[in-house]
Amino acid sequence: MATALTANAQKSHRCGNETLMQRIAATNPSLIQKRQQRLLTDLQKAPQKAAKGTAQYPIPVAFHIVVSASNYAQMGRDTGIIRRVNSQLAVLNADYSATNSDIGSVPAPFQPLIGNSGLQFRLDDGTSTNTIAPGIEVKLTNKQFDENSGYADAKRSSQGGLDGWDYTKRLNIWVVSTSNGTLGLAVPPSLLGAVLSTAPITTEDLGLIVSYSAFGKRDFPAQYFSPSTNAGGRTLTHEIGHYFELEHVFGEDIGCAYDDGLTDTPPQYEPTYSVPTPPVFPHFDQCSPSGNGIMFMNYMDYVDDDEMMFFTKQQAALMQVQIATGHPSYSLTQQPLGVADPLPESRLVLISPNPSSGNFRILNGSSQPLTALQVVDMTGRVVFQAADVPMRESQLLTLPAVANGLYFLKGKLGSETFTQKIVVQ
Repeated sequence: MATALTANAQKSHRCGNETLMQRIAATNPSLIQKRQQRLLTDLQKAPQKAAKGTAQYPIPVAFHIVVSASNYAQMGRDTGIIRRVNSQLAVLNADYSATNSDIGSVPAPFQPLIGNSGLQFRLDDGTSTNTIAPGIEVKLTNKQFDENSGYADAKRSSQGGLDGWDYTKRLNIWVVSTSNGTLGLAVPPSLLGAVLSTAPITTEDLGLIVSYSAFGKRDFPAQYFSPSTNAGGRTLTHEIGHYFELEHVFGEDIGCAYDDGLTDTPPQYEPTYSVPTPPVFPHFDQCSPSGNGIMFMNYMDYVDDDEMMFFTKQQAALMQVQIATGHPSYSLTQQPLGVADPLPESRLVLISPNPSSGNFRILNGSSQPLTALQVVDMTGRVVFQAADVPMRESQLLTLPAVANGLYFLKGKLGSETFTQKIVVQ
């Protein structure tokens, strides 16, 4: 994903879990040992899971956007954030079901190893005082959150962030301005109790961190993304893999003694990057110097978004173990399905300020133009004909002298009927 950083910077910060695990291991060696032992047990169960086939496991997701006003503007404000949520969910659901459009580009020798996790992600239907749509809340702040604590302050309203919602019922994802080039970070249930910085990891910390500039997938050229990602939405694909206990395909050390513990991912010496040039299959290293080489196109390596494209069968099975009965993430799959996704295009049309004295701005962040616009009163009488608003543009709507009260802006959003309340006061 990273293209603008130096190789050394990428090796340190591409994914925050390397640093996270190193810090925890330094102060909590016994916890890490117990975690490794449990994961070994899970690895033994994984082949049994794979043999049973793939069911569908729906998981509600809540997005907590905690960014500065300038970052918020870069993301496209509320409509831009909703667009990114829609595109991000589409990427996750394709990647985790092996239905992504580039799955056919997996090299032929690795094709038989492609796994379908069965995990599917839908927006949670919860709301708060900060929500801009069900399952999505936004808070603007100038605070710089602390990388050393795993961004724990971003996850607490008392420290300037946003509280996560009940972790047993949804997967919490915080979108923030990260530091030092970090694009994402996962804190899974297996790390509960570990001391990070000066405080233990609690249930408030469980979930994902993703950089605001690597969130979602580009769907029009002017959309802002950091130069250190090529805007494919796969930072979260990678980090959610960590949440469900996948390790990097190269492990957490440099060498051949230990990698991810799975037999269908080849031994790998170190992370693979797409700079200065993208790797080409077959790509060899000290641990896999012949045959098919390393599996750099796996979601759990460090290549750019457009070069990572699959999980293996054992990776998929290991994730299924994490949502099996008796595991902390089992409850995530037992919740109502949440709201439909993607959110309707009408959610991408905002009118502000609303209420107003008669001067409104229509912001059309959808992929369709707004046409045949009229303002009607409660009786259905047309009081104003409004100009069309092209997609992804804004336009001022100034009403003539009308009585205070409730009105409706009606028209067409593409081929669909559009209606939204406006209040004159």
